Amino acid sequence: MESAIILRQPLFRWGIGFLIGSFLLYMMPDWVPPTHTDSMGLFMVHYVITIFYFFAVLFSGKFKKGRGGLPFVIINLLLFLISAYALNREMDVFNESVEWMQVLLLVTSINLLVASLPLTMPCAAKIVQVILLTVAAIFYTYLAIYLLPIFVFGLIGALAIGIGLHAFVPLLLLLYTMKILIKEVDTLPRMAIPVWSTLGVSLIIIIIFSIQWYGVQQRMESAYLNATRPGKTTWPAWVEALQSIPEGSIANRVLKSDIVYTVPNFEDGFNFFEAPRIRWEEPKKHDPLIVIASLFPGKFHIPKEDRIRMLQTLHDNRYGAEERLWSGDKLKTVHMNTEVQIWPAMHLAYAEKTITVANNAASTSWVGRQQEAIYIFQLPEGSVVTSLSLWINGREEKSVLTTKGKAEKAYRLIVGVEVRDPSVVHWQEGNRVSVRVFPVEAGKQRIFKIGVTIPLPERDGNIHYENFTFIGPDAKDATENVTVKLMESTEGNIQTVALKKQSTAMYTYSGKYNPDLRLSLPSIPLKPHGFVYQQTGFKIEASKPERLVISFKNIYADVNAAWKKSEWEQLQQHANHAVVQVFEDEWIPVTNENEAEIFHRLQQRKMTMFPFYAVQDRENSLVITKSAGRTPSIEEIRNSSGFDALEKSAAGGSKFYVFHIGENPSLYISSLRELRLFHYAQGSLDALNHNLDNHFFLYAPETDDRVVIHNAAMTISRTDDLQLNNGPDHILRLFAYNYIMQQGGIRLLSDSSLQESKLAELASYAHIVTPVSSMIVLEQAADYDRFDIDTQNKGLQNASAQNSGSVPEPHEWAIMIVCLLLLFYHRFQAKLSVQWLKK
Repeated sequence: MESAIILRQPLFRWGIGFLIGSFLLYMMPDWVPPTHTDSMGLFMVHYVITIFYFFAVLFSGKFKKGRGGLPFVIINLLLFLISAYALNREMDVFNESVEWMQVLLLVTSINLLVASLPLTMPCAAKIVQVILLTVAAIFYTYLAIYLLPIFVFGLIGALAIGIGLHAFVPLLLLLYTMKILIKEVDTLPRMAIPVWSTLGVSLIIIIIFSIQWYGVQQRMESAYLNATRPGKTTWPAWVEALQSIPEGSIANRVLKSDIVYTVPNFEDGFNFFEAPRIRWEEPKKHDPLIVIASLFPGKFHIPKEDRIRMLQTLHDNRYGAEERLWSGDKLKTVHMNTEVQIWPAMHLAYAEKTITVANNAASTSWVGRQQEAIYIFQLPEGSVVTSLSLWINGREEKSVLTTKGKAEKAYRLIVGVEVRDPSVVHWQEGNRVSVRVFPVEAGKQRIFKIGVTIPLPERDGNIHYENFTFIGPDAKDATENVTVKLMESTEGNIQTVALKKQSTAMYTYSGKYNPDLRLSLPSIPLKPHGFVYQQTGFKIEASKPERLVISFKNIYADVNAAWKKSEWEQLQQHANHAVVQVFEDEWIPVTNENEAEIFHRLQQRKMTMFPFYAVQDRENSLVITKSAGRTPSIEEIRNSSGFDALEKSAAGGSKFYVFHIGENPSLYISSLRELRLFHYAQGSLDALNHNLDNHFFLYAPETDDRVVIHNAAMTISRTDDLQLNNGPDHILRLFAYNYIMQQGGIRLLSDSSLQESKLAELASYAHIVTPVSSMIVLEQAADYDRFDIDTQNKGLQNASAQNSGSVPEPHEWAIMIVCLLLLFYHRFQAKLSVQWLKK
């Protein structure tokens, strides 16, 4: 009866309405684009609602004892709680709450409001209510303790306009929750059982999580500190630790502590509000379990910088640590237009992707007014960037190719100091490139285009084109138009994902951005094609592996978690008297006595960075690898003795042999393969066993005039034969890229003098992005002169989907001349007749 009276009161109904409205308003920034919201302005709306309702309840007399005002007090406190979290978006006391914490807040708040009403309910429902009240009491206790350091500031703030009162909301909620709980237990003593049970279970959960956290952190620190001991400096310590890092979500959270997750600051006293100093592209989060668990092991002794590198490797996400000159948090990718040309008989494609990026900040706002768009494109293996354009004042401006150093210097000065228009694309390891565009102004859009030459891999009797993907400004709502043109006729069943057939030579797609878009063509033998440029021919043809007869004396096994016991046993059986060795700080020969123990120990490694520099008797040695997880890039280990040893080893000239079991080598292996550190082959375990039993190594050798593109099983040769001229200029571009990688080797990553060498001249000649060359678009012609960037390239220019064919052959020139003469005759036929008659 009493509850019905309360529910009918207008003040109560208004309170419920205010609660719902305030909650929806709080959620609005997650639903509405940032252009239309201002977090400080929204907080003031929350605060005004809360204060208005507070005085309404005050003047009604509901705060007086015996007036049944408990539900109204709870509504007011919950309004204050929502207002506090709205203020938190500006003051960042808690960071963003993790999902379970958000759900807990919502459920316990609703339960607290219901519990404040004098309702009659079944015993089972009452038990659930008491359990939730106990959980709420634990949670509010945590929040109150967490906010203790700012209680003094809260009192000072309360004397102003009352905003400081937000600091005391959890404490007040705790007091009223305890009041309701005590009343429930006094009314029905058996309700003490669920209260104490909930307290016990909660404590057990906290203890178990804390023990797991402590164990994982100790294991990580032990591996890291072990790697820093004297004489153990081959790779950076974080790489050594990464090889034995535990799996699971707790390990991931431990690595992110004080970077993403809030933890106590043990360096400057017990201060919860120290924000991570290192930028990581993931919202900062608050998790009470992590805050409590991190108290037990104390300070984490792996530096943040090293843990960020570990996270980059584990998540294969180096975008989060890209250096920024300007923020990009308001940017969104809104549209893409992709044009693809495919030459089936050459197993070759060229794709242009035109991207529109928008700045969603309000055009009148100074926050985020100018932003920097950074994209990292993941290209198909063996691909090379061959064009870049930026739209300036509505006009497409094409890139100029220059050295990487000049491009970096120009971009940094113009973006960082002069704040004008450039765009630049740089080479990265692992078939990646980064594109930067500046500025993207508030409320406006920018357009850029990147073109990529792609050798098409052959698998299962088909050649495959796949939409190359990127990490960058959010593209979940982006649209894309795709056109794929077959430049040659082909027979057989063409399989597609998302693409629709428009004709025998054209496939299209229109809709939301689809990174999985692909097309598979029945494979035909790669027929020789050529491209002639400035009296030099370049011929593309199928790779023909050669059989090198060899009996290996040494077999080095790169054993890790990817290896199966049966594979290890077969290796011992097919070694054929070769000495099988593994590396654990030193080479250890494998014998019948120790092979089981060694395999068990090495299989614990999550990934490996095999010390190729330590391979001895190179001409008679085989390294067998298998990839077990993501590895660091070569660039990330450049400042280590291991890299120095690799560089010194490569300078020796002699190469050993590597066989990779499987089709997907790690970033570490594929990078060294692309830099030509060794002779490489890959395949199944059966293929390896067959080779070992028959004493040969099957691989495609390279020379100064011939390069091999492994994934597409093709070679491109430089030749004096000028007759074969029936292919596009992409043949030359692919040859130049692979030739630069072949000749420069691992020095490309460390020797800046190569940017002024013949290799850089070749990159300019072919207009391609390499470790020594970059493409840049500047706003003014004078800017190129100012940074000594040569715009008079005597070689190829930006590749183009509209102009990507071959240079005409002699008979084609003759046909074209005849056609021009006929057109000329037709145009001037009458005048020629008159002149003839006059004569």
